[in-house]
Amino acid sequence: PHRCASLFFGRNEEGGIRCVYHGWKFDVDGNCVEMSSEPPGSSFMEKVKIKAYPVKECAGLLFAYMGPDPAKAPLLPRWDVLARDDAKRNIIVLPIHNRNWLQIQENTVDTIHTYYLHGHMSVMKNLPTLAQGGYFYRPITGFDWAVCRWGIEKTCTYGGDKSELEVRPPLLFPNILRIPEGPIEALHFRVPVDDVNTNLYWLNCRPLQKGAKKQDVAPIWDNPWANEEGRYIPDQLNAQDMMVMISQGDITDHTTENLVEGDRGVVLYRRTLLAEIEKVERGEDPLGVI
Repeated sequence: PHRCASLFFGRNEEGGIRCVYHGWKFDVDGNCVEMSSEPPGSSFMEKVKIKAYPVKECAGLLFAYMGPDPAKAPLLPRWDVLARDDAKRNIIVLPIHNRNWLQIQENTVDTIHTYYLHGHMSVMKNLPTLAQGGYFYRPITGFDWAVCRWGIEKTCTYGGDKSELEVRPPLLFPNILRIPEGPIEALHFRVPVDDVNTNLYWLNCRPLQKGAKKQDVAPIWDNPWANEEGRYIPDQLNAQDMMVMISQGDITDHTTENLVEGDRGVVLYRRTLLAEIEKVERGEDPLGVI
């Protein structure tokens, strides 16, 4: 609020953050508490205030409430992966994805792709993903989606020799994937930076043996999908997903799509997003808010 230089470069100090340009210091509520160029007791300092967003820490992640009224901030949902105290957790912070967050999240309710993208391709190309992909390589005889308290439920019916009704973890509204990965239980957060860039944070939780102590979170920077030249390779399930999502363009032009029965989950998710946006515009709480 002084000369419009960004506090991104500010220095964290006891009781606040100090601007590197002229040394003005602000506390966690956005109040200016020090002005190096003003005399002590200056009343002008009381008039200067910047926006401040309440932040909570949970499982090694920082969650900021950026809504209009901090006093009405909802509770931080304590999803099982965040809250359980009998597990070893680690965070994977992925390189920024130069695509709109929505097309990444829509993959969560795209049930049919698991057969072809993960199952069929793994078998036909004999990829390292064969063990995981083989699970999905069964004829799909039915599928369904439904809005639930926390997001969208998903079910898939397999036929053939290994018939099964698979109840997949729900899409946690609006931008989280809850998924089991072998012995690991995981949350994938898809956090938009702007219209065409998305940050991805994976929180992995591995339950410990009975009697073992909880272990601290260890942040990890990882890029499991690309080679040194930046080319995406299909040797991991996540790389397979990224290849198709990134090929859809920065912001997918949905007017060129031809949606069919197998896309009902995607359609339901889009309609739910629009309905929840209208609720917020009316001053109501959206889906999943406590």
